[in-house]
Amino acid sequence: ANESAAEALTAAFAGRPPEVVVETVGGSANTINQAIDLVASGGRISILGIFTGPVTLNATAVVLKEAQLFGSMTYGRPGPRSDFEVALEIAAAQADDLRSLITHRVPLADVGAGFAIAADKSQKSIKVTVEVG
Repeated sequence: ANESAAEALTAAFAGRPPEVVVETVGGSANTINQAIDLVASGGRISILGIFTGPVTLNATAVVLKEAQLFGSMTYGRPGPRSDFEVALEIAAAQADDLRSLITHRVPLADVGAGFAIAADKSQKSIKVTVEVG
């Protein structure tokens, strides 16, 4: 793994590596091995990224860390109802609670200000919504 990434993650987790790493890049990147390098011993790695070909995996590192790797198709799981359909139903039932997560609204013409608000921790934004029209 990139040493600066490992250092940043360890610092962000109070001196310990993360117990869960989510790989979302896929393609032809070496991100699974980076995730293996970064995850804590006994940790879990969720693979969401779709790769363009076979991936060489450092199986020895997985064994030594006793890490668990698992794949996920997010909303693509088969069943009587899709995950997305279930999520929409839950969101509709909790609409008032979800509305409270929108802390800032900006018009499309001020989208730059919206990004600035989202990046500025002093604004305490949770969700910045860009309104069109």
